[in-house]
Amino acid sequence: MTRRDSADQKGAAIESSGMGMVFAYQGRYGAAIGAQQDAYKGFQESKEQGSMATDILLNYGNALALAGRSEEAGKYLSDALTLAREQKSDPQIAAALSYQGDNAFYGGDFGAAAKLYADALRTGTKAGDSEIILRTKISMARLAVQQGKYSSALSNLRGLGEEADSMGLKYLSIVCLLLRGEAMIGMKDYPGAQKELKSAVLRSEKLGLKVLQAQAHYQLGHALELSGDKSAAAAQYQEATRRAAEILKDAQTDAVKKRSDLTNVFALKA
Repeated sequence: MTRRDSADQKGAAIESSGMGMVFAYQGRYGAAIGAQQDAYKGFQESKEQGSMATDILLNYGNALALAGRSEEAGKYLSDALTLAREQKSDPQIAAALSYQGDNAFYGGDFGAAAKLYADALRTGTKAGDSEIILRTKISMARLAVQQGKYSSALSNLRGLGEEADSMGLKYLSIVCLLLRGEAMIGMKDYPGAQKELKSAVLRSEKLGLKVLQAQAHYQLGHALELSGDKSAAAAQYQEATRRAAEILKDAQTDAVKKRSDLTNVFALKA
C-alpha cells in the first residue's frame, strides 16, 4: 500500500465516522453502526494508530451501545479505553468511561453507571475538557431522574441546560429539557412538565432527532394523562409509537427496545 492509499483510506474513515456520529444523534442507529464499522475497517486497513484510531473505536462502541448491543459495545469501548490509557490521553479516557457508563445505564446496571460516570467526571475535570464534563454531568442527572431523585436532578439540570445552550450544543440542551420535564412529572408539577416537554418536542422535531422526539412525546403524554387529559395524552402516545417504529426499523435489532430509557416507549401499544 502506498502512502497516498493509506492517507486516502484514513480520510475516508474519518469522514465515515463523522457521518456515523450525525446518524447517531438523529437516532438512525443502524446507519450509525454501518458508518462506524466502515470507519473502523478503513483505519485497520490503513494501519494507522494514534488518537484518531481511538476516537473511531469510541464512536463505534457508542453507536453499538445506543442500539442496545451492549456486549459488542463493551468490547470496543474497553479497547478504546486501553488505547487511551496507553496514549495517556485524559480526554479520551474520560470519553471512554462516560460511554461505558452510558452502556451500563442502557442495560439497567445503574450502580456500574454511577461509578463510571464519577470516574469520567474526575478524569474529564483533570483534562479540562468542558464538553465531556457537561455531557457526563447530564448523564449523571439522567441517572438521578431514573432513580427517582427528582429534586436534586431538576436543580442541576437548569444550569446544565443553560451551559449547553451557551456552548451551542443543541442536542444536549434538548436532553436537559426532556429530563427537566420528566423530573417535574415525578414531582407532580404537571403544568411545568408540559411546558418543558412541549419545547423538547418542538426542538427535537425541528432537528430531526427521532429518539428525543419519541421520548418527549411519551413524557408529554404521561404528563397529560396524569393531569386528566386522556385524549391529548393518547395523541402524544401515538406520536411516540410512530417514532419508536422508525427507530426500531433503522436499528435492525430488537435489542434497542430493551434500553432502560426506551422500554416505556416501546411498551406502548400501536
